[in-house]
Amino acid sequence: MNKSPLQIATAIATLALLGGCVNGSLQLPPVAQAPAPEASATQKLSVSSAGGQTRTLAVVVPAGTCNAAAYVAGYREGYIYEWNVELNSKAATAPASAQGKYAAARLMAPQEQLPTGTMTIQQSMCAAQARIAGQTAAHIQAHNDLITAAL
Repeated sequence: MNKSPLQIATAIATLALLGGCVNGSLQLPPVAQAPAPEASATQKLSVSSAGGQTRTLAVVVPAGTCNAAAYVAGYREGYIYEWNVELNSKAATAPASAQGKYAAARLMAPQEQLPTGTMTIQQSMCAAQARIAGQTAAHIQAHNDLITAAL
């Protein structure tokens, strides 16, 4: 069973106190400091519209994400999906004269796939979880972006 340095130090100190051997010569092992949290990584992501416009998104990959490529791929998918669903909803109630601008604002999904090959179950689960996390974050961002978009 693996014990943390703090647990080991506590156990040694307890034994020393109970055994009456604390006389200043006993050196306890140093307590390990917790590692500093990893900083989140920001990646630039470009998505293109049917009208030729390009949106550049700053994707913040959370610290501790086990598969950044899967997170970014999920973010792209989620953003495009949410943007287009909400755009179609707006277009459905817009006058016919405004339909062109909605069609031009529709985002295009690139044909991309994550690399395939031999993956362990853990790697596969990690990629799936990272992709879903990216999609979830993107849905929220696309919704907020479309609210403020000048369409």
